[in-house]
Amino acid sequence: MNENKRSGGLGSRLERLTMKAREERRKVLIRARMRAPDGWHDACILNVSSRGLMVQAAQPAERGTYLEIRRGAHVIVGRVVWSGKHRLGLPAQDRLPVEALISDPDAAVATPAGRSADGERRRSPRPAGRAHEGNRQWAGVMEFASIALAGAFAASLAYAAIGEALARPIATISDAISPK
Repeated sequence: MNENKRSGGLGSRLERLTMKAREERRKVLIRARMRAPDGWHDACILNVSSRGLMVQAAQPAERGTYLEIRRGAHVIVGRVVWSGKHRLGLPAQDRLPVEALISDPDAAVATPAGRSADGERRRSPRPAGRAHEGNRQWAGVMEFASIALAGAFAASLAYAAIGEALARPIATISDAISPK
């Protein structure tokens, strides 16, 4: 029996036939961002294949959690199938561009309109139309405020000038009609 195992006999052949073939994993060390249900976290991709990756994070997500891993323009979405102390296994929903991730993780790829190259909405600039419209509204408010302020100043000057101009005639009339 021991002889059979050493020489690659029937037992080891059956094991090889029944075991699912694993795709080659490439050991890497790539910094990334991980979006979990509780927010964004720093993460590190430790190995990658075209079907998934192993990630190290300070707070790994629980099994069954959907995550988004971002590195540069690359976005990887998957569900955690195993989770350890600080590591987790994440099969990807789509095939991964392994060579692109390894050779140039920050390479630009086509991104949707209104998104920055790394896909982060918080860093993407405002669309030109929204920025222009916001500036127009702000300019309208400032114009109204400055015209209202100038009008109030002109009204107070007019009140002072008219009050001073009419002060003498009113005083004369008051003296004339008042009983002595």
